[in-house]
Amino acid sequence: MLYVIQSVTGPIKIGVATDLGSRLPGIQTGNSSPLVLLGFVDVKDDYSLEKKTHKALEKHRLTGEWFDNSVEVCNHVTRLLRCKEGRMEIPPARKTENIFAGIRSIINEAVHEAVKQSGRENDNTRRLIKIREVEKMVGLKKSALYKYVASGDFPPQIRIGPRSVAWEKDAVDRWISQRLNYGAEGESRTRTETSSERF
Repeated sequence: MLYVIQSVTGPIKIGVATDLGSRLPGIQTGNSSPLVLLGFVDVKDDYSLEKKTHKALEKHRLTGEWFDNSVEVCNHVTRLLRCKEGRMEIPPARKTENIFAGIRSIINEAVHEAVKQSGRENDNTRRLIKIREVEKMVGLKKSALYKYVASGDFPPQIRIGPRSVAWEKDAVDRWISQRLNYGAEGESRTRTETSSERF
């Protein structure tokens, strides 16, 4: 799966991940600025697509998989995510944040239709939930959630509008399962240690 993330109003990273939900927290840990998932492309030849994209944007490369958020890069990312099945959020180009305002609704509609036709509209792995539902699911307040996101201990949010973000429900479900498994393992170890002390 080829993904596109961005440091808030900064450089854009184009890479490949097998498990996007697990990969993003690791990337966030190494970055002081919050990262936002702009979109992803779910195709079989993701490495080939990544190589082709990097080559096309070579002159805009900053380092590794990171590129300048120039108009050219943003235009290329827009075309890439529009032509493939995936989620789309138009990245703000440097000094031209409103350059894509006129085509935002067209792209969102196209992506929505692609997902609908693929029969995945009700798939939990693609369902987005807002902060209030996340708070109810995990039992944490908004401020605590963002601290966990910043430290890489919680799935990062996805920007779905100029002032709106959401989370993938499946990523939140996995986070909850991991915490439950960790708690169960800890309780099991405690019982074992207590039993050993008795003898």
